[in-house]
Amino acid sequence: MNLQTAPGTYELDCSATVYPYLATKRVNQIFRMALELDTDVDPDVLRTALERMPARFPTMFVTLRKDRDTYRLQTMRDPARAVCPEPEIYCRPFSLADGCDLLRVTYRKNRLGIEVFHAITDGAGGMILLKTIAAEYYRTLGETIPAENGVCDCTQPARPCETEDSFRANYEPEIDGVSRSGIHAFQVQAKGPFMPWHHTEIRIPLSKLKTVTKAHGATITEYAAALYLDVLRDLPGAGADGKPIALSVPINLRPVFGSETLRNFSLYFLATVPQKAQRPSFDDILQNVHAQLRAGTDKELLRRTIHQNVSQAQLPVFVRSPRAVKKAILRVGAAMYGEGLYTSTFSNLGIFTMPQALSAHVRAFHAMLGESPVNHIKILSYCTNGVLSLMFSSRLVSHEPEDALIAKLREAGLAPDIVRMP
Repeated sequence: MNLQTAPGTYELDCSATVYPYLATKRVNQIFRMALELDTDVDPDVLRTALERMPARFPTMFVTLRKDRDTYRLQTMRDPARAVCPEPEIYCRPFSLADGCDLLRVTYRKNRLGIEVFHAITDGAGGMILLKTIAAEYYRTLGETIPAENGVCDCTQPARPCETEDSFRANYEPEIDGVSRSGIHAFQVQAKGPFMPWHHTEIRIPLSKLKTVTKAHGATITEYAAALYLDVLRDLPGAGADGKPIALSVPINLRPVFGSETLRNFSLYFLATVPQKAQRPSFDDILQNVHAQLRAGTDKELLRRTIHQNVSQAQLPVFVRSPRAVKKAILRVGAAMYGEGLYTSTFSNLGIFTMPQALSAHVRAFHAMLGESPVNHIKILSYCTNGVLSLMFSSRLVSHEPEDALIAKLREAGLAPDIVRMP
């Protein structure tokens, strides 16, 4: 179900519905991805390379359209206007005015990047978009880059399965939903004023990390999430008011349901520090994370969660309400069931792969999460060339959380490399 209401116009997918309504002038939900190439990016070649992209990615090269009742996405007619120099501050908010572009394609010296409003897609879709932009850039320069390893063929239009809303496509009206209620979690507060969103990349050799995780009987995601929870529970104020310490862990649903959508198709589940009379050990936290993530990826639970999300979005009182009323409803819902239910986000993109012909030009891949209204620190992880990167994003003046995580990695013998970014 692609919910195309007119040629080149799409309804927001079920997961994306909330993002325009909750956004403010200061904070949008944005993520960034970038490649460091072997030569400087030529912006004129890049603009030419994008000419065929809207037909291949009609739900990503889009502007925001709004009327009295709702927001919609409209495919760009001039994709070259998405190209801009890389900003000094990453993940600047989009204006979200009527007709506002929701994608930036950025360049600075040898760095080619994208900044994406989350209503367009999630991290899995973003990686495909970035790789295809890079491939089309080199195709424009006369090279042959095959359409494989997540690179799309821009001589072909988008397939219906790529523009579908996979939440609605996998909605089963006859099953029961799940409750979205929960307890508000501990939030990390600043010592003094907040500073602009800044980033620290922590790089760990994958071979060493696998040795450590194998010894603990855990996956990389489970081990890293548990280590991060171990850091969070030692921050000032954690646990003092009895609030849980919780991580939101996104789950990519595409492999579970056989989806090929390029739109959002992820759900979020919580991993927590266990509540015990005595201070939980790291092994206690790891066992809890293991059990919670395994339970959270149960296909029956995923079906019920999809049912709950879609059925709420389809309530007649919501669908028929003016946009201003929808905003009020969603903001009340976000206050009750949104970011307040977790302390931070830990999102694992997995392994970033490319065709060999493209990989020969790529020196590094980076990705990072932008600001959000409540959570002031987040981690995004990804693996390239035998190295796992933990990209830590923060609004705190203090670097205490990321420095504590670095110290724990060193204690585990993992010898991380550290790169501080703007």
